[in-house]
Parts: sequence; structure tokens; C-alpha cells
Amino acid sequence: MMRIGVLSDTHNNLHGSIPDLFEGVDLILHAGDIESAQLLMQLQKIAPVMAVRGNMDPTSLPDTLPVFRVVRLSEKRILVTHRVGNPQRPPQSLKERLQQVRPDVVVFGHTHHPFNEWIDGILFFNPGTAGKTRHGYPLSVGFLEIVDGRISGDVVYLDAH
Repeated sequence: MMRIGVLSDTHNNLHGSIPDLFEGVDLILHAGDIESAQLLMQLQKIAPVMAVRGNMDPTSLPDTLPVFRVVRLSEKRILVTHRVGNPQRPPQSLKERLQQVRPDVVVFGHTHHPFNEWIDGILFFNPGTAGKTRHGYPLSVGFLEIVDGRISGDVVYLDAH
């Protein structure tokens, strides 16, 4: 079994419950709008971190943060990016990327709204916002679990912790 902590849109604010929630995860995926190298360093104290650049991330963040990242875990391909648009009708650029990568999961952020839905055999997973509420959505993070070759997503609301 592999357990991955997933967050997005922290906007330089690491909720106090995240270190305990993410304790024991194998990896942390951050889908952008980090806004601070210090926040990444805090997360790296919990588990290895793979992140992508969001639209609000300053140029002072490490240049190594790509807009798209492919993570391979337990024979699964996870495409991590910040903006997806409507997962039901992705823009042409994302359609092309999906054809190239053929991911099992697309992890994204930007909307501050959790999304956990299978579309055409791909799990589209947005953990919501872990940093700043927007449009009335509560703070949340997510988990991806790979068990016996199957991957699933779960959203956890931080107000409950």
C-alpha cells in the first residue's frame, strides 16, 4: 500500500493540522499556488515533496518547479498540474497532454474546490484549498491510496481537525 498526501492552494499558509494528518505518508504532492519556499521546506520535514508551479507562485520559488509533472508510483502515472479547467471538457492543450502521458490520475488545484471523479478512466483529483477559503469552500487536503494496483482518492476537511 502507498499513501500520498495531496494539497493545493496553500498560499503560504500551512494549516496546523496538516503535519499530523500527513504523518506517515510516502509522498506529498502539491498542485501549486504555494507562494513560499519556506512552506515547501516545512512539508519536506514530513515526507518527500513533488510540486508544480501555480498561477500565484512568485518567480522567487525554485526554477525547478514545472507547470506539469508526471509522477510514477506503483505502476501508476499521476499527472500533476495547477490548472485543468473543466475536467469534463478539458482544453485542447490538456487533451494533448493526456494523450501523451496517459495518466491514471490528474491531480490539480486552482479552483479551491475539491473534486474527486473518474472521467473516461482517469481519476481527476483536486484536494481543494489548504490555505485560503474562497467562494465559501472549507479548507481541505486529499489522500491518494494505491492498494493492490488500484488507486483511489479521498478529501479530508480541515475544519473537522
